[in-house]
Amino acid sequence: MDAGENKHFFILKPKTDWDWPSGQKFEDESGPVEKDIPQNRVFYVIATPNDNRDQFPSVDYWLDHWAWVEADSENPNFPINFSLRFSEALR
Repeated sequence: MDAGENKHFFILKPKTDWDWPSGQKFEDESGPVEKDIPQNRVFYVIATPNDNRDQFPSVDYWLDHWAWVEADSENPNFPINFSLRFSEALR
């Protein structure tokens, strides 16, 4: 994974979370189970823009990591200490 500055963090606070029951992934057609989102958390995805468009023209980003992280106490729609961790907000 590239640890450079060319990363985008997509941050959201969805209304629900989804989980595949352990041992059932690809085993049957029941699919994921809806569950409550973790309290005081936001969901974020770290993505790297595709700079190899010649080979992968339909790919905008490569997804590097995703997880639930603690929300900032002053702005619960952003990760904790977001103003110290990110250089700018893209909307």
